[in-house]
Amino acid sequence: MCGSITGLAKKQTDSWAEELRKSGQWLKRSKQRELFAFLNKRETLCTPGFLLRRHVQANLPHLMREAEKRSGVRMEEVATLANAGNVPWPEELTKSLAKVLSETVFPGFGAGRLGVDSRQWYSYLEEQGTCNRETAIKLIFALDMDDATAAKFLLSNGRNLLSVRHPFDFICKFCLESKPRIPYEKAVEIMVRFEQRRTGAADGATRGKSAGKDAPTFRSGMTVTMSGMLKTLLDETKSLTEDAWTDRLVAYMVAHETEFTAKYEKKNQRKKAREDRAFEYASGFSLQNIKMLKVLLKYLAVLYPVMVLQDKDKGDVIISVETDEQGVPVVYSRLTQAMFDLQNIYINKKPSELHIPSKGRDKLAYDQIPFNNRVVLPLKNLADTLRAMVRAAEAPANARDINRSTVLLLAYFFMTGYQYISEPSLDIEERLEADIKLAEERNDREAGRILHTLRDVVDILCDIESDPANAYISCLNQFLACFCFSEFYPPFVLDRFVFLSLLADPLSVPLELDGELEFMMQLVISESFQLSCEEINRKG
Repeated sequence: MCGSITGLAKKQTDSWAEELRKSGQWLKRSKQRELFAFLNKRETLCTPGFLLRRHVQANLPHLMREAEKRSGVRMEEVATLANAGNVPWPEELTKSLAKVLSETVFPGFGAGRLGVDSRQWYSYLEEQGTCNRETAIKLIFALDMDDATAAKFLLSNGRNLLSVRHPFDFICKFCLESKPRIPYEKAVEIMVRFEQRRTGAADGATRGKSAGKDAPTFRSGMTVTMSGMLKTLLDETKSLTEDAWTDRLVAYMVAHETEFTAKYEKKNQRKKAREDRAFEYASGFSLQNIKMLKVLLKYLAVLYPVMVLQDKDKGDVIISVETDEQGVPVVYSRLTQAMFDLQNIYINKKPSELHIPSKGRDKLAYDQIPFNNRVVLPLKNLADTLRAMVRAAEAPANARDINRSTVLLLAYFFMTGYQYISEPSLDIEERLEADIKLAEERNDREAGRILHTLRDVVDILCDIESDPANAYISCLNQFLACFCFSEFYPPFVLDRFVFLSLLADPLSVPLELDGELEFMMQLVISESFQLSCEEINRKG
């Protein structure tokens, strides 16, 4: 592992962690820029392009030999990515490999290939673009990725993992876990058979609204139950013919139709429905995770209080959200301005000097910010994501599953909030113990799970001085495990961003300092305040 991307990333992350631990605070600006550069250091990043190149190099040697022949680059001159980290290849080789991949007819996709041209392949291999979720799943099948590589590939593209609550994901999981694997073409065929036999709402659009007395009822705990049933189905169908196990799988899905998310209601669709109708469904979700998220947001609202006023007429406590003249929360304008401020650091121009229509300014700002897709975008989108999660608790048919980035960022906010923002009067420990007792009395497993996680994290934070680096990693792993995600992984840039931000100077988060990293975190915390408090007001 020493020479692998994991080993390289861990070694350099540990080095920065030690330096930040000794300093106890952010260092001078030149050091901040060094840290910023490290966060975006290609050699230590697990990216979609790296995963694709490493997988093809290790598992599809015939494609590599063809690319070598066309490019004239000898394979002896190319780094072995399994132990060299994320190092670039000669451009001639990458271009040739992209061409070879675009011409390859992969099993399970018919003569039509993947629908990915050489230009797209090149952009994926060279880190110039990411796959949409549909394409990412196709590549997992076509390249026959193992489970670990497939999971990292989806996450590195910013996509959620396969969910048993999404009907096509359920089928894909079945096909990928089968021995031997069932091809993608068959997965699409099974999806079509499921749609033909499904009962309940006729067209999906009505069910997709998930409102009123006719909305489907989602049972808590079914995500775990369906995951277990998937393994049972795999065992039961080993000795069956293809038609028999297909009928068995479809029959189970039809019987549990109301546990799946609904179809999107297509608007302004001028052409006929796409051939791969499976991808028209809403993202999968876990009702358990959504319930746990609500508990976590409740505690974030306690840790990050905003202005509280007294309603003279009703005598109720209300929460005030600062708005601009148009009634829009000012946090949005601050966030937009922050993007320009960050942009100015790298191109040394004021927004007014750019002469760009207001419509395109945000995009330009993103394009100029280092590692924008992997850090800045998750930060900016966090508030909208959380709002979607809260709505999902009310209407889970159109829910979006909680992603790993959201869990990491909320873990950061809870830890810093508990350590540096909370006051003794908040009595977080007492609140936790009371809520745990109440959850046990109600047999509320979801609330109990996140509450026990929060209590464990608090216990770790109380003794953090002895070994802060390992303590923070342990806390992050507690949160990730609670929501069923893989543990802290240094080659993912958001993981190391959160971890090093915790070590660098958590005290800077609630303060108005001028560091790039602190400022981005502070802005997202502001959005989290607002969301948490709006939720409390709505429920109160």
